Amino acid sequence: SGNPVSLWPASTAAEKAAIPADSAARVVGIHRRLTAPAAGAWEGMPYGRQLWRLALRSPAAEGFRLHFTDFAVGAGRVWIHDNRSPDPQVFGPYTGRGIHGDGDFWSDVVFSESVVVEYEPETPAAGIEPVPFRIGEIAHLWDGIAPVQQAASCHNDLTCFPEWADSAKGVAHIVFEKESSSYVCSGSLLQTRNRTGSPYFLTAAHCFDNDTIASVSTMSSGNASALTITVVLAGYGLRKYFR
Repeated sequence: SGNPVSLWPASTAAEKAAIPADSAARVVGIHRRLTAPAAGAWEGMPYGRQLWRLALRSPAAEGFRLHFTDFAVGAGRVWIHDNRSPDPQVFGPYTGRGIHGDGDFWSDVVFSESVVVEYEPETPAAGIEPVPFRIGEIAHLWDGIAPVQQAASCHNDLTCFPEWADSAKGVAHIVFEKESSSYVCSGSLLQTRNRTGSPYFLTAAHCFDNDTIASVSTMSSGNASALTITVVLAGYGLRKYFR
């Protein structure tokens, strides 16, 4: 795929200052549109397989999300990763009509200023076929978005309280998209009584209050990430559930 293509300049202080403040959640990024269709390249793989690959870069980004639309890959598979070695961040495969079944979704967060998209079709392509999805915009996430392990000044440092290490793994943050910006709220992972492993995430009711925003959110805890979560909002005596 060669070097990642830089389609945008680094974010500026003026660009950040122009984002409307949200009283409930912290702004952590901006949306940047692709002014032209993403031009990837087909590559031959062993056993007759073919792979379409696209590399993008948004300079100085600490995190990267992609907005897929018109996604219809059937039994084909799409991955995104940071092309790092060793220990690459790899998310996917995204299949069918995407995670919501309607062809429209935001990807997981790749904690990098660049991302590589790889698409393996269900059957080998002729090498000139357009891919069955579009990437119309990205979320450029900046400093403070990556999960941190060190304790804040008001918290007990886990290195001194190892008995809380397992509980700490359940603390996470959720990144969501609203209008032309990205926001973050913190929260906790919940376990069900019968330990089904269902991905419930508890956060404050003031973060967001509708299914549309919940559907474009992603949860991160340490190096783990999940798109298909059920968000539980708690506050003011109310509890609401969004998928």
